[in-house]
Amino acid sequence: MKNPVLTRSLKLIFLFGILITVVLLLNDNFSFNYTLWGAQDTPTQVSQVDQKVEESSSASSSFLTVAFRGGPIVFSVLLILIVLSILSWAVFISKLIFLKNTYIQNDEFVSTFWKSRSLNDLNATINKITPSPMRELFCTGYNEILKCSSIKDSSNISQQVLLSSSMERIERSLYKTKITEKSKLEKNLSWLSISASTAPFIGLFGTVWGIMGSFEGIALTGSASLAAVAPGISEALTATSFGLAAAIPAVIGYNISNTRIKKIMIQLEGFSSDFLNIIERYFVTDKDKSKDKKEEQQDSAE
Repeated sequence: MKNPVLTRSLKLIFLFGILITVVLLLNDNFSFNYTLWGAQDTPTQVSQVDQKVEESSSASSSFLTVAFRGGPIVFSVLLILIVLSILSWAVFISKLIFLKNTYIQNDEFVSTFWKSRSLNDLNATINKITPSPMRELFCTGYNEILKCSSIKDSSNISQQVLLSSSMERIERSLYKTKITEKSKLEKNLSWLSISASTAPFIGLFGTVWGIMGSFEGIALTGSASLAAVAPGISEALTATSFGLAAAIPAVIGYNISNTRIKKIMIQLEGFSSDFLNIIERYFVTDKDKSKDKKEEQQDSAE
């Protein structure tokens, strides 16, 4: 079942990131034309080295202009990294909000659970409680109690065997629910993992490709001066900076999210243990009542 809050947050943050990127691309200092790709080779009176230095200095006011001078391959790499960066931030922020709300909702349910007079009373008002992993865990355990109780009433199995089998069934059901809830909590974390592991290498690919172009320029001009090499290398290194910009928030978001998920799972484990203790006491008490009832029947028969 999809979480509408998480999905809506992801869409809003992703659209906001795209809007910021578009605003930067449409900045007046960003002059995007065919000369950025080297498509126009008009003759000039200055040397190719001086022309390269002049273009680099004239574009220094726009970081994106310098970035896109690396050619179509570097440009494509930068686009991929921009998308990964926006996606990483979107997943990071929305996941933190979602996990924080989930932790608070679990605390609220635990408080309501211990204030309830009985499991039946809590189950009667369960629909009024905010959905949370803890609520799902309770609903699973309660439904399993009802099933085990119906089996107990319709079978001639000994109370000890019935108690043992019932507790095992309930414990397995709770374990399955915890796994399901954990998978929901970890949803979209794979995007952070992918961005964190691939973005630096994608940026490195763009850098290597740009540096290869710089060396080709050196071979054509026959000049290995700093003025000839520096502009091309700076443009190529832009891809690495974009890769790090995409990977760093992804790594931070992944680690923080995992830490918060572990805290939530500790909540569920603690509640599961308390719930099982309550259920076991319920079955033991019910067993004692049945035993006393049988003894009273025997006494009355005598």
